[in-house]
Amino acid sequence: MELVKTDWTRAFLCVASGVLSACQIGKAAIAIPALQQNLGLDLVSTSMIASAYAVLGAIGSVFVGVFVARFPMQRVLVFALALIATGNFAGALSNGIGLLLASRMIEGVGMICTPIAAFTLLRGVVASKDQSIAFSWWSAHIPAGTALMLGVGPLLLGYGWRALWIVNGSLAAILALTLAVQIFPPPAASASAVDSPVRAAVKMLRSPVPPLLAGTFTLYAVYFYSMSAFLPTLLVERLHIPLAAAGTISAVAVIANAGGNVATGLYLRFGFPLWATMTAVFLVIFTVGQVVFNPDSPIWLVAVAAATGFAATAMLPASVFAAVPRLTDNIQAMALMLSLIQQAAAIGQLSGPVILASWVEGFGWPGVSNLFLLIALSGLAVTWRLSVALRRT
Repeated sequence: MELVKTDWTRAFLCVASGVLSACQIGKAAIAIPALQQNLGLDLVSTSMIASAYAVLGAIGSVFVGVFVARFPMQRVLVFALALIATGNFAGALSNGIGLLLASRMIEGVGMICTPIAAFTLLRGVVASKDQSIAFSWWSAHIPAGTALMLGVGPLLLGYGWRALWIVNGSLAAILALTLAVQIFPPPAASASAVDSPVRAAVKMLRSPVPPLLAGTFTLYAVYFYSMSAFLPTLLVERLHIPLAAAGTISAVAVIANAGGNVATGLYLRFGFPLWATMTAVFLVIFTVGQVVFNPDSPIWLVAVAAATGFAATAMLPASVFAAVPRLTDNIQAMALMLSLIQQAAAIGQLSGPVILASWVEGFGWPGVSNLFLLIALSGLAVTWRLSVALRRT
């Protein structure tokens, strides 16, 4: 039966779960100096703590998706948030790298499961007429969580890094308990027979559309995470502006990405084809690369181009998430495709900063414009193959 009215309360809880999950990414990043000072950790150890989720996601998202696809998504979401809470509380008790890294692994499993379950539940409580708005809000959960930690994290660090872990764990526990007592509608009847999770995963990977969709997301993630990680360094090293000002510009640029995701909800109502949106995004990436890394660009133009680029390219994740329900015919297939997209994003998160840093080492900051040209051309090629595959489905 088609849902007539959106349950905005439960939709908010689903999006809040995604935002809280994303907070765990930013939490570790801003706590690195405090961890080094209080626990005596070196930069390698703290980078392992910060990148634990990306490594887990890049390696195991699809495997986790295969496993959780057999369970009710509400139960999966509650369990995932409980893992995030447990990992935070355990981490707050640690006095060295061992327990802290183990706790981050526990958090990481919860962080992989949360978006898969939360988005699947979100789809079940949103009416068709409101999907473009709700899915655009969902697509903003990663930049929103990152921006939240950029704003609130330093305040909590004033009470010690453990306070940051305890607050995140408490919020995850409260959200888990709240979701445990909610009543979500049962999944809609499947339009096709439901396979075993392993067989469904093999079927998904053999179909051209999901891997191509994931490929575009990986390229977007390489752009997003490399730019967000190194924009402050670029501003300080090449444009010689103060670190505080560079941090402010970078924070505004990330917030612009969250705003772009939300604004895309209005854009999606016009029904533009997915290939057209992706083409526009990769053209924007090319343009941003030519402006931001041009030695002759003034500071104001670099800042405007970076923020505008983050906002405009947000059309891609919002459009991809909106397309997932249309491209899947049952809850199991949706969960598996979400896990594939999440793995693609984690690969981009893990590799993007490394690729950009290596490129700068080899060709200097001006040479990064050619890297963004390569990302754009690769994205356009994958988008063309995706458009062909979609026409054949």
